[in-house]
Amino acid sequence: MKIRNARRWAPSGGWRYGVAILAFLMAFVIQRGIQPFVGPYLPDLFFIIAVILTEFFLGLGPALVVMLVSLFALDFYFVPPFEMLTYLDRNDFIAVTSHLSINLLCIGLIEWLRRVQYQAELLAEVSRSRYEILLRVDNERMLAVDSAKLTNRLLRNFTANLDSVIYIGNASIGYEFIGESIRRDADLPLADMHGGDFLFILHPEDAELIEGDLSDHGDRDLRERLTRRLRVRRKNGSYQRHDCELEYFKAHSGVFVVLRKTEPPVAPTEPPVTPAAEPSVPLQASLALPEGAA
Repeated sequence: MKIRNARRWAPSGGWRYGVAILAFLMAFVIQRGIQPFVGPYLPDLFFIIAVILTEFFLGLGPALVVMLVSLFALDFYFVPPFEMLTYLDRNDFIAVTSHLSINLLCIGLIEWLRRVQYQAELLAEVSRSRYEILLRVDNERMLAVDSAKLTNRLLRNFTANLDSVIYIGNASIGYEFIGESIRRDADLPLADMHGGDFLFILHPEDAELIEGDLSDHGDRDLRERLTRRLRVRRKNGSYQRHDCELEYFKAHSGVFVVLRKTEPPVAPTEPPVTPAAEPSVPLQASLALPEGAA
């Protein structure tokens, strides 16, 4: 994959050329300082270092400026005969040729490597952005699928146990549904999806007992069905007992709790036992006298 912006890896702005001139001046001062020790040898050592560092940090343009400016300084101050422009010999040709070849080779290699590096960074950014988009879309898809499954289960639960459902809630989003029959018996207003009325209409002891079942699901097996006996307040202040069953539905938006009324178990009854009829004795036989009694 080819990216056109790979050539723009270097920082922008005219300040780069000022820094390049400063790098040339530093290289010139250092090279001038070691000239008494090395003589005519290594005349362009620190100029090459300045060109390489400028290319690596500032880009192609400033590096070419340093190379061209140092070329004239090299031939004038560091190649014998020193400080003479009218005399050119083999030493001048060798110094200029080596300076240009080494610097152009270093500039070309570093420029190519920096462009490849910047292109790899751009590709990594593009890949990361696409991966984040895929993750977000996949999370939305999973949420939609989970919501659809939850809706289907709740609808099946409603259709199968419409009259027995007395409460559906999700503590993480503040959702609460109370069956209409319970609301009418407790004299509550119309259905409020974000209220906290259910614990209010329970007996205080039952409310304290079931509050953890409705809100705390951290260490609980959500496949487990719990049975509770609750006392629900009525209009006249009395309490009506209900045998209930708790069922949990896990979704991305939290855990939904469904509370259904269950019929109390009916004790099995045995068919009535009919007492066995005594054998009837004929009246004549019962009145018959024993032999010899006459």
